[in-house]
Amino acid sequence: MSVLCVTAAMLCGGPFSEYQVTQGARCLAPDLDEFGGLVWQQWYEDTTYADWDIYLCDLNTTDAAIPVVTWPGNQQHPAVWKDRVIFEDEYADDDHDIYVKDIVSGLDPNAIAATGSDDRAPVMHGNTAAWQRLYVGAAPGESDWDILIADITELGEPAIYWAASFVGNQEAAAIYRSIVAWQDDYYGDWDITSTDVWLKDDPREQPIVLEEGQQEQPAIWKNRVVWTRELPDKTHDIMAADISDPANPVIFALTDNASDQLNPDIYEHIAVWQDNRNGHWDIYGYNFITRRSFRITDDPADQTAPTIGGGFVAWTDLRGGAEAIWAAHLDGAAAASCDFPPAGDLDGNCRVNLADVLELSEGWLACGLEPISACQ
Repeated sequence: MSVLCVTAAMLCGGPFSEYQVTQGARCLAPDLDEFGGLVWQQWYEDTTYADWDIYLCDLNTTDAAIPVVTWPGNQQHPAVWKDRVIFEDEYADDDHDIYVKDIVSGLDPNAIAATGSDDRAPVMHGNTAAWQRLYVGAAPGESDWDILIADITELGEPAIYWAASFVGNQEAAAIYRSIVAWQDDYYGDWDITSTDVWLKDDPREQPIVLEEGQQEQPAIWKNRVVWTRELPDKTHDIMAADISDPANPVIFALTDNASDQLNPDIYEHIAVWQDNRNGHWDIYGYNFITRRSFRITDDPADQTAPTIGGGFVAWTDLRGGAEAIWAAHLDGAAAASCDFPPAGDLDGNCRVNLADVLELSEGWLACGLEPISACQ
């Protein structure tokens, strides 16, 4: 089956200009980097076998998607940063390995963690990768998940370190430069904590939120962390923390709607998540500068698992009946990056350009006052 990367067609009538990125195959788990690179896992099936592969495209172009890895067996949970794609390879049911592919070199993927251990859920930023590994203890109940990191500057010689190997489970790593955040159940429920792995031989744990209840699914960008908080009625809100002072994080809610909000991601001044306040899953966003939330999709089918980066947001979409990857360019006033638009910025996108001149001209033509100088 062929999959297209379509960035200039199939525009829809939602709050933003949406378009379908993939066609012809089930696609899940999208991930965007800060440059507009997009990866996902894609289902392949023929008369011989069926499995998950990894594909990549650049949302800044109209080039076709390219396969990253199409080995036999399942390759899943990809992440991208510039010309590198990291992913999880299912060697066996209880033994997943971590590989990184350099797209420019064209060489086979390099093994980062390919041992008898179970390694899963990789993430990457710059030359640092993080993932979770299952530690298997000698006695029942001693097994748990830990967080590892690797300096992958030299793909053939990754330097691997422990970021978190505490009692209990450390899972769902998120990374920005040298800061790694994860969910941790050391105290009996899920909390969000972090560490700066710049000192690789001595990482220092820094809790972000230690509260009763479940705090899960962290994502991080610069000095902001977002996650989901489970409420007593089992619905979830999206929370955020400013960790400019790591010892004193400032925590606040991004949502307080009675419905469910899940799967947050963050890039620059925008956080996104999936939201079912309209009776189905839509994608919503929050602008940290304007302190306002906004709707990104409004199709009655489900849109889930959003990812944001490089001015784009992408997600898994069911409007065609099977899972496909859709995307939107986050432009306009809702996603603007300034508190007060400059003079002449009529559409509120923090820029004065031909679109503003066109809007001003249309206003003059429709004004109808005499003299024309009375038109504003």
